[in-house]
Amino acid sequence: MSSKSEFSQMLQHITNTKLDELSNKRQIFLQRKEVALQKAGSLESTVDQLCALSDGLKACFGIPVVNGRMVRGQTSSKRLEITLANLDRFLEQARYDPCISWTMLERWRNTLLGYLNTQTLKYEYATLFAKLTMEWLSTKKKLSDEEDVSMTEDFEDVLGASKLESRRKWEEAVFTPAEVDGNAIRSVLEELFQGTPENTKRLGEALNELRRVVSAFESTLAHPQQFNVTTLGWVISGLVASDLLTEEKRAVLRDFQNNNIILIELADVLNMRMMALHTWGWGAEVPVEQRRQLNGTYNIYMHEDLIQAIFLQYIGVKWSVFFKDAFVKFRRTKDVWKSPRAAVSLVDKKRREFFLGNHRATHSVLSMKQGIYRAGFFAVVYNDNGSEDDDNYDDNDDDGIIHSMTPKNPMEAKQYLLHLLSTDILIKTRLQGGLTCFRSQYDSWNPRLPHTTILTVLRFLGVSEKWIGFFERFLKAPLKFLDDDNAEPRLRQRGTPGAHVLSDVFGETTLFCLDFLINQKTNGEFLWRVHDDLWFWSSNHQTCVTAWKAIQEFNKILGLSLNAGKTGSATISLPKTKDAPKADPELPTGQIRWGMLYLNPESGRFEIDQNMVDSHVEELQRQLEDQEKSVFGWIQAWNSYATTFFTSNFGKPANCFGRRHLDMMLEMHERIQRRIFSLGPDGGKSDSSVLEFLRDTIRSRFNITSTPDGYFFLPIELGGLELSSPFIHLVGLRNSVLELPASQLDKFLAAERDAYLAAKHRFEQRSQQQQQASMYNNNNNTGGALPDTQAFLSFEEYVRFREEVDYGFSGQLADVFETLLQRPEQQPLISDEDGEVCGELARLAGQPNLRGIQSSWHQMDPYWKWVAQLYGPEVIETFGGLNIVDPGLLPIGMVSLFRSGGVKWQED
Repeated sequence: MSSKSEFSQMLQHITNTKLDELSNKRQIFLQRKEVALQKAGSLESTVDQLCALSDGLKACFGIPVVNGRMVRGQTSSKRLEITLANLDRFLEQARYDPCISWTMLERWRNTLLGYLNTQTLKYEYATLFAKLTMEWLSTKKKLSDEEDVSMTEDFEDVLGASKLESRRKWEEAVFTPAEVDGNAIRSVLEELFQGTPENTKRLGEALNELRRVVSAFESTLAHPQQFNVTTLGWVISGLVASDLLTEEKRAVLRDFQNNNIILIELADVLNMRMMALHTWGWGAEVPVEQRRQLNGTYNIYMHEDLIQAIFLQYIGVKWSVFFKDAFVKFRRTKDVWKSPRAAVSLVDKKRREFFLGNHRATHSVLSMKQGIYRAGFFAVVYNDNGSEDDDNYDDNDDDGIIHSMTPKNPMEAKQYLLHLLSTDILIKTRLQGGLTCFRSQYDSWNPRLPHTTILTVLRFLGVSEKWIGFFERFLKAPLKFLDDDNAEPRLRQRGTPGAHVLSDVFGETTLFCLDFLINQKTNGEFLWRVHDDLWFWSSNHQTCVTAWKAIQEFNKILGLSLNAGKTGSATISLPKTKDAPKADPELPTGQIRWGMLYLNPESGRFEIDQNMVDSHVEELQRQLEDQEKSVFGWIQAWNSYATTFFTSNFGKPANCFGRRHLDMMLEMHERIQRRIFSLGPDGGKSDSSVLEFLRDTIRSRFNITSTPDGYFFLPIELGGLELSSPFIHLVGLRNSVLELPASQLDKFLAAERDAYLAAKHRFEQRSQQQQQASMYNNNNNTGGALPDTQAFLSFEEYVRFREEVDYGFSGQLADVFETLLQRPEQQPLISDEDGEVCGELARLAGQPNLRGIQSSWHQMDPYWKWVAQLYGPEVIETFGGLNIVDPGLLPIGMVSLFRSGGVKWQED
């Protein structure tokens, strides 16, 4: 039985137990409530009625009374106990004091009835929560049973057309050898690493050093006792965090981590396997299966045994760490990796120093780009070390790196590329007249990467035949689909196994050669690459064409192919530029796209593709229909797809996008809800919303009416349904993002002109003696006299190196670049620390497992602050606090934990 099934059964058992207890408590409460109301109704004196109600409340809430006095501190409702204790004294006064008015008595009556009605409502929503949990678990169990049955039925009846087609293409790729000439690949690499006459010697030395450290690293892997308890700790942690293993195998590995005896024995086995590396193999067969991704595509995953997975994870991480360090050192080698900074000649530099004085060289557009590239895009797929990441590996470089601007993961890096390109479009179209760009992605990178290409590149870099043999056996795995019981395993002839660190090593090692090729061919321009996703742009149109031709030639020889559907180019220029370069026929003709965005060449902006949104809305509708039998399952699907998936694929807001992009995101989310929940054929003003849909569902299914809005949005831990709202996050950013990004360049141009005039004035005010001393120093450093030192720099010469040098004035281009790349921060809501929301937050102190809404306002992130302020007052009024359900009545924490496992998307 799977751990997930066991956990589901355990949760169901706990829920059944708590539901029984809840039912008993609710029944006792309602009986005592009815007795209290009947007794109070039978009495004539208002004071007697209130005394009966007060006694009834004590009985309903289980507050003990000894010798006619209430014993406090026996319940979790401190406020109720204080109210009743004081009211007993007040009622004694009311029997005699004629100044106690009827109005005051009625207020006490309403208070007592309010406690009864609120607790009745809490029991009602606790029962609803339990029913929703049981509904969800029974739906999951039914789906699981159906899946078990379907495995024994006709395979084609279960799989959808897209799944079958995906498998057909994958098999066609991996079981057909690629026609690649290893000698031709080696010739290309030799030519590339031979370099130019100017750097042949340096490049040869760097390549020899790279090969030397490869050999030295292999020697370290030959040492015995590679595995121990500490090593296994970080290896297993990496495996658990990866997509390689099933949840059941992850659970087993977690058990391993907590048992040193098992780890010691496991280390012995793995060390023996390491020493017999030359005989390692996969065994008779490796099962594989298809898994559907959130975007509708299918990936293939291998089911290898755990010892094999640990062994390969260790080797993969060790090679990954090594190659990252080796490639970084190679890039740092002097005169090897070209830099655009070389465009500033020594004479230009000395003339600027003569006329403008010395400025620090670290704050420029180029230095920031270089820092971002090195820290966020160069060799980042490799592991930094076996146990943790190290974002600061490049700190010794002189270039200024703004670490807060550096992406921390592949998804963030892709979003960041949109911001980088958009920022450069704004700058280069305004200052240089235009920009040409292209983007492409390799077609099925892992399944199609030729084995000959991988092994030839590794041999060229100095990997020994011992390890080449191991890598080749790793690549040629005997594969068999889990569903094909009678089929014979087939050897993989092409591609790398998905989710393996070694696969990343092979891919990145191959593409490192492409990075270096583009660097050399374009004189230091950046190939912005996130794994197999390629982006390149330049204000020099011909440079862009050169880069594209180099990539095509590289792919042709190495047996690589690009995905035509994800390949495109654009040439963007100022509307007033008459002679702007048109798209070169040698550049790809498609649009530049990412997610649901496309680059509009006319506007120079990334815009949301409404047609693509509509197609995904149809997919969302189908997924929601598959979850319609469970409210929890439906909300989980909605949160994952309608909120997270769409928002991510609309692009993260940034200053370079401006407020218009954020407004488009808001409009799209509104459009999504209108399309899905429209009450009319044309989606007019009578449209409903996700809130009304869920309210109607609960009303019809459970006969619960007048459900407060906050119930749907509050976190599970407080008894809410935790429906996610994309509008809250986006509206919170709206006033923080630049409304008109181009206005930053207007300010820059004005500041630049002022800085030029000020610099000219300072120079003209210098004495003749100061000028002669400066000229003498410059002449000595340059080996000759500087030309034309009488007249100050022309404005054209002053602005020639806007991106390359630090101009030293506030608002220079580097400042604009940094500002445009910034992402807006949430504008905090104003909180009234003496108000009811903050007061009720404080009452949550000590409650375990809180998430989202916390006991302290300052501990909450902006989204939950917004939810608390927007919906808190209504929830407090309805339920007497922020707890919709009293803690302990239901397995709320376990439901929250189980829900975090993700949505099981139904297949076609």
